[in-house]
Amino acid sequence: MRAAFFAALLLAAWPVSAVDEGVKFSMRNLCGEAVRVYWVGFDNSLVPQTQGPVKNSSSVSINSYRTHRFLVWYARGTEDQIQADARIKGSQ
Repeated sequence: MRAAFFAALLLAAWPVSAVDEGVKFSMRNLCGEAVRVYWVGFDNSLVPQTQGPVKNSSSVSINSYRTHRFLVWYARGTEDQIQADARIKGSQ
């Protein structure tokens, strides 16, 4: 199920300028249910990138840097439950 979920996401990044390493990260959720988008911090903390879940067939754009990592996970339960589930199941 996880492979199909990630295959359904459309991700794109492009340079903001030639001077910096900034990128604009754009994601369209096509997985059939709401998801949360997190930046994986340098200490492996999960930092939400949107005010709430990204609904199915919605898009979100995030300004970031090329070296940043992101995790996208199903928005099931409370914020704490979602993050715990993403940490355990997302690493398998």
